[in-house]
Amino acid sequence: MNYAVLWASAGEVLAGRLEAGPDGFTLSSGAGHLSVRFADVQSASIERSAEDRLRGLPALVLRDRFGAAVRVASLDRPGTLHELARRAVAGGITLAR
Repeated sequence: MNYAVLWASAGEVLAGRLEAGPDGFTLSSGAGHLSVRFADVQSASIERSAEDRLRGLPALVLRDRFGAAVRVASLDRPGTLHELARRAVAGGITLAR
């Protein structure tokens, strides 16, 4: 399934799409792509604080064991961020509350 998203890794915010697969997410934009394997993610959370938002939107934050984070905000329909979080949990990621 594909979703319209904003995503950020290492500070740069990109607009593009997220393709959800059984083993992870693939984020794509005109500037490139990033694969996020669920096996490499230590934790995930939905963040609403100003510093974690992407252009004012709440974000699903995926953190690896080294503390690096990928933030994803939905440009799609309402509820998409929670749907992505459920997919991450189904992939074995612990969702922080």
